[in-house]
Amino acid sequence: MPPVLVTLLTALHSVFGDLDAPQGQLLSFIELFAGDESISKGLRLLEYWGKSYDLRKNTNHDFLSPQGFLAAMLSVLRCHRGAVCWSAPPCSTWVWLSRHSTGRSPDNIYGNLNSHYVCSQNALVTRLSLLLQLCNLRGVFYIIEQPHSTIMWQHPDLKRVLEDKQHPVFRVHMDLGAWSLDNQKPTTLVGTAPWLPQLERRMTPTERLALQLNDARVETAVKYEDKRGIKRCQGTSALKSTQSYSMNFGSAHALAFHKFVVDNKVDKGQQGLLIDLQEVAKMAVPFDLPGSFDDIITGQHDKWHNNKSGEDKLALKALA
Repeated sequence: MPPVLVTLLTALHSVFGDLDAPQGQLLSFIELFAGDESISKGLRLLEYWGKSYDLRKNTNHDFLSPQGFLAAMLSVLRCHRGAVCWSAPPCSTWVWLSRHSTGRSPDNIYGNLNSHYVCSQNALVTRLSLLLQLCNLRGVFYIIEQPHSTIMWQHPDLKRVLEDKQHPVFRVHMDLGAWSLDNQKPTTLVGTAPWLPQLERRMTPTERLALQLNDARVETAVKYEDKRGIKRCQGTSALKSTQSYSMNFGSAHALAFHKFVVDNKVDKGQQGLLIDLQEVAKMAVPFDLPGSFDDIITGQHDKWHNNKSGEDKLALKALA
């Protein structure tokens, strides 16, 4: 079977025609797992055109469905050269708070394979890894956001993309609280966007003190002892709400992107790099989890567990 990327690009070509002549205005950004769309809103304030995808907004945006994944692929193909794809994939099975229930660890990165949800999140990261390869081929920058404790970076498929020497990545450690002061939330941003280092900002001692004195601060974890007397930690009901970015942060990213566009004279009318399917076919596109695309290739539309009921517990401000 040909590499997965060639298979999917060929499928898109058969449905949408010439991949290098997208219809309509070219996109400057894509925001995947967009939530309250703070990144998108910041860019739209500066009159950039883009697409925001989130399962809670539209079931057709489900990255673990054929239509959702192929829509994301098509959006990358519709981007101009120098556009950005921002992605904040679900972190719940990758952070340290869930290690006990998911079975994940640096020595067992795939976790408990008896859990359908854990397996589905493994597949999601493999699919994201393929999308990032398409970004690289197309000349589109990408940024991935995760909490500081995530071990998602060690997923073999994602790790392989991030170690691509032809497309070096930046790693930024920051505190989202530096833009909101309701929770510190140490965060890591990884991606190819040259403006990424401008977003590195840690809370100052004064800001941390202000957070401690803030009655509206969000407590995200509590410690307890289980029945065997083992000390454990679990997230509070407020933990999920911290996944949203403040508009301060969305605006900061938009300004950094805009400066890059202006300084480098990025042409928003210039299509992405041409993709030669024959050349792509020669590339080695190894995946540790090849079954991650079975729903698309063989039509198993309900193969993956998307945790929609869990995601719906947090209402989107963007829909309010």
